[in-house]
Amino acid sequence: MFTCPLCNVNCSDGVRCSKCTVFYCFACTNITESNYRKLGPARQATIQCCNCKNNQSIVSVVTPGSSATLDLVLQELRSGINGINDRLEQLPSIVSDIKNIQENLQSLESSLSGIRLEVTEHTSKISNFENRIQALEQQSTAAANHPLLQEKITELSNELFAKNQMARLNNPKSIIVGFLVRYKKEDFVAAARSRKPGLMANELGFIGEESRIYINDHLTKESKQLLSKTKKIAAELNYNYVWVQNCKILVRKSDNSPIITIRNDSDLSKMR
Repeated sequence: MFTCPLCNVNCSDGVRCSKCTVFYCFACTNITESNYRKLGPARQATIQCCNCKNNQSIVSVVTPGSSATLDLVLQELRSGINGINDRLEQLPSIVSDIKNIQENLQSLESSLSGIRLEVTEHTSKISNFENRIQALEQQSTAAANHPLLQEKITELSNELFAKNQMARLNNPKSIIVGFLVRYKKEDFVAAARSRKPGLMANELGFIGEESRIYINDHLTKESKQLLSKTKKIAAELNYNYVWVQNCKILVRKSDNSPIITIRNDSDLSKMR
């Protein structure tokens, strides 16, 4: 890297004066990098800077009147003309691309005009719908405040409340009990299941109530669905035992067959 003393630009490569050995950038020596490479080491070694040539041309490989300088100038002119010709050859293609762009812009403008018309139509329809909705809301508000309608709504609400109360009486909810210690829960469930004929409601203080109380592990929704599938397959395949222990679904075909644990749907294939 060096700094050109004329333009103060940092450069990685440039022209070296053969007399004062100072490096200059290609721009300040009025020569392109490609032409500088074409000179070869011998001719490059003859280049002198402007200070060393007493205000003559920055780059002068040989004397100004020499044929070598004229050949170099002609070569640069030919290179420039060739570049211009290459650009002129691309001009028809550029003109064609511009025409295509203009056509596309006209097509887009036409499409945008159609879209604007559709947006205007939809805006009008939306405004119409909003007016109709507002009118319906006003009518519904007036109807809701009508005394006869309010009386009917109150009557239906009371009737629905009474039916819900009857449904709750006919379909009592399960009671879920949580234990702090797991083995206490297991002992409680085992003791309840071991009672024959079972735990009755009147034994818990419900006088006159002779219905049986069932005590089972509380399963998740997914486990309940899996238990239902297990019971269905067990009935089809003549399994004698299906039960839940420690929230695990267990099956056994006979007294002498092994116990199968059903944890998911894929375990159902073990029953076949």
